[in-house]
Amino acid sequence: MEYFVSREKSESSPSVYLLFLFACLLSVHYGLGQTSGSNQISTSEKIEKTRKRLLDAVIEDNLTNISILYQALSKLDDENYLAIYPGEEWLIGYWLRDYQVILDGIGAYDSAFLTTNGMRVQPSGDYLIYKLKEKIDTRVSELKSQIQTSSYSEEQKDFLALNLDYLLYSGDNQEQLNSSANSFLKNHPNSEYEDYIREYVRYEFKPSKWGFSFEFFSGYGVFTEDLSRDFTNNVPIGIAFDVFYKKYVLFLRNYIGFSRTTNAIEFDGGTWQEDAQVRVFLPEASVGYTLVDSKRIKFMPFVGISSTSVSPTEYDRNRIEEYDKVGLDFTTTYSFGLNMDLVLGKSGSVPIISWNEEAYWFIRLRYSYNQPQFNKKYEGFEGNFHYITFGFGGFGRKLKRDY
Repeated sequence: MEYFVSREKSESSPSVYLLFLFACLLSVHYGLGQTSGSNQISTSEKIEKTRKRLLDAVIEDNLTNISILYQALSKLDDENYLAIYPGEEWLIGYWLRDYQVILDGIGAYDSAFLTTNGMRVQPSGDYLIYKLKEKIDTRVSELKSQIQTSSYSEEQKDFLALNLDYLLYSGDNQEQLNSSANSFLKNHPNSEYEDYIREYVRYEFKPSKWGFSFEFFSGYGVFTEDLSRDFTNNVPIGIAFDVFYKKYVLFLRNYIGFSRTTNAIEFDGGTWQEDAQVRVFLPEASVGYTLVDSKRIKFMPFVGISSTSVSPTEYDRNRIEEYDKVGLDFTTTYSFGLNMDLVLGKSGSVPIISWNEEAYWFIRLRYSYNQPQFNKKYEGFEGNFHYITFGFGGFGRKLKRDY
């Protein structure tokens, strides 16, 4: 019986060996396939290696290698991968005197181009752009001389020189860059490079047409005619907000004057006692025009409409019941006068309306002549009202990019 058993096992063993051998072959084949695949270099790796070699060539001033590696890098640039940035390509173009790659690149440099670039795989961070700037910055005069001896038009040569300054911009020469850009735009009106220069090269600001200011003030107010008989002159406190548009200004002011009655005043509902506290309210809206606008002084005549009331204090009204029926209620008032602002200086690090603004502090002297119409409502209360105020405030216009 054991014989047959052992014989039965020996007959099945070749199949087991074959299966085992087949499995080994599959494993070897799969392993070789994996090894072969791992030797393939990805596009990202090719770009990174080529950029490193190009960086070495730039550091070594090896123009031959720079040219060869630049061409190799350009071939790796496609719809999926960005191999070299435009600024890097243009700086190399200046170095190799390949000006056409710069002029062609400028023509394609718009928002659609930038959007497409942003959707591609970007190169990993390296120092290529910094080393290019460092090397080219030492030979700017030489490169500009080469540009001038080229066969391009005067407009193209002027643009190439301007664009080289822009690419080498270090943050402290923007004023000079703006001056050069403005000269180019003046000398070459309707240039095909105008949009690029206005968008990227020239970086100037201009104040907005709209401006805003605020003021805190005090001063002295004087009544005339019947009003001066019944009330003392007053000392005000107030606040103002102004809205400017070009040279026009809307003054919004709230004048609160402190006065007293000089004698007992009879009204239909009661008597306002002598030496009682008086509040003069004069909310105002007037329109002015900036007649003089120098660095140190501004003159702004104005005319407007306001409303005046001369009344007991809220405290006295709560104490004395009949005071609810005394006083001169709000009535239409015509106002006109002159503002003189003395400019103290720029606001510095303290923003008035915006962090990016044209702003200054000022002291304001204001004279106003006001004509309340109390006599139309109350008999025996004719008279007008003059005041002079001294105020301190701030003015600001937001700065906007001037394209």
